[in-house]
Amino acid sequence: MDLTFDMPDSGLTPQEDDLFTDLLPEELLEKYSRFSEITRSNLLTILHDNENTEVGVSLGFSSMNSEDKFRKGVALSKYTDYRDFIECMQMGDEDLLTSYRLYSFLKTSGTEGDEKIIPLTETALSRYKNYIDTPCAKILERCGGKRFMVSMLRADLSNPQTKPKNILLSGAYYSYQYSHGLLNIDQFAGKEPLTFYHRNCDFFFAKVWLAFVTEDITTMESIFMYDILLFFRYMEKHFSEIIECMESGDIPLSVNLPLNAKNALLSLPVDKKRLQKIKDECEKGFDDIVSRLWPHIKVISGIGSDIYSHEEYVLKKYTGDIPLWYFCYVVSECHIGIAMHPGSKEYLLLPDSAYYEFLPEEHTIEPEKWVKRSSEVEIGQNYELVLTTFNGLYRYMLGDIVKVTGFYGEAPIIRFLYRRNQVLNIAGEKINEKALTSAVNYTLKFYRHDAIEYFVLTNYNETPAHYEAFFSSEKKLDEIDIAYFSRILDTTLRQESFAYGDLRSLNMVAPIKVNWLTPEDYENVRINTDGQSKPIHIVVEPDQDKLQLLLNNDF
Repeated sequence: MDLTFDMPDSGLTPQEDDLFTDLLPEELLEKYSRFSEITRSNLLTILHDNENTEVGVSLGFSSMNSEDKFRKGVALSKYTDYRDFIECMQMGDEDLLTSYRLYSFLKTSGTEGDEKIIPLTETALSRYKNYIDTPCAKILERCGGKRFMVSMLRADLSNPQTKPKNILLSGAYYSYQYSHGLLNIDQFAGKEPLTFYHRNCDFFFAKVWLAFVTEDITTMESIFMYDILLFFRYMEKHFSEIIECMESGDIPLSVNLPLNAKNALLSLPVDKKRLQKIKDECEKGFDDIVSRLWPHIKVISGIGSDIYSHEEYVLKKYTGDIPLWYFCYVVSECHIGIAMHPGSKEYLLLPDSAYYEFLPEEHTIEPEKWVKRSSEVEIGQNYELVLTTFNGLYRYMLGDIVKVTGFYGEAPIIRFLYRRNQVLNIAGEKINEKALTSAVNYTLKFYRHDAIEYFVLTNYNETPAHYEAFFSSEKKLDEIDIAYFSRILDTTLRQESFAYGDLRSLNMVAPIKVNWLTPEDYENVRINTDGQSKPIHIVVEPDQDKLQLLLNNDF
């Protein structure tokens, strides 16, 4: 079977492009020619292994020896269907959702603002690792030098036999790698004390210090690509004071870092000539700062999507022409896909991770009638992912809407579009992230303003209700400019969403209001409305009293 497909032009030189050739070995690539067979085998294995669990007994897994029987006998599910089981599992009950050995419970904010706890099994982790670890290992081997991890990895490696509890997927994933001898900590700049943290702290202070003393960084990594933007924004604001600390060999008590991290920083040799070069280059400005301070960096990696295209556009100010690799499509429920090319946000589904089904985007009424197998999806169509996983989730409606852009062998290639339940909605218009992102990006381009980031939420404190858009920018706008910007954004949003335009015409929704803030004021509002560390463009149902207090401030 032909396993070729056209990837977008990376824009790289042939030498740079060599970094990304043959990322997966032949034995894994071959599985894509048998994708339907393998995912069907995943399903039958899951049913057999879990037939004696409480859920397996109640649904009759033991009698389900085919896809058809499973699809007829098991209804589509959402997180609320699992919440009570998971609470019991956290208290020690076993064989409820899954018979597989639990490794951890993952905390996630959820797509509707509610916190979710997702079970993570060792079986699931073992099935992901070849597809995620192998490409990363090949690129690292080809780059040489040091890995620089921008994100704070919240994992305690002091006792690898102790399983993590209620943490983020990144912490659990790297803890698992370490405990199974799959993680070479010596590859990381700063090694363990400056890569892994047990608690929240001023880790960007440590990361900037570490980056300044490590010239031979070849790969810059993060969990989310957005984390790298935050890193450079922090560097741009604090480089002078960090350099002063490095010159004096002292870390102020006001900097909240674990003692082992402080000691590790102070033990690093500081080259005075390099420090002077860093100071000179930073004072020139931060355009293309990466190539000026770390000339050996060949790739920057982190999870991203079209929704965060504006933040990634801002990031390019710092990174210049260095390839951005959106290496994987991962959610707490499952590792879903791998990107095989820099700059591409199209993902090959991982054959061993799950049993995949696809619900056409438009079919929200009686959805069971419309769910398709992976072999039945069509290129160019949008679907909600439905997963049956090795973590104890069965026909789980993920909420992620993806577009099928092609096939690799029998496997669909997908592109993430937006989260179904992450919407703005006052009177039934249900504006999703995709429409919002398109409207904002057009308005910023039209008005030629370089906002750093933004989010939008609903304000019910006035009648009719309206949306409040918050933009972070170093540039100031006067009231006339803000009013003009607001009109353009409102007009564009009406074009992106017919329902919004219709309700605006009926005066059931008031025009969107723009708040143009300094980065400091923006951060205060963001923390008090959504509290997320990654960009959440739509904040669902904020506390209206708290929102009104914030809007009453003069920022």
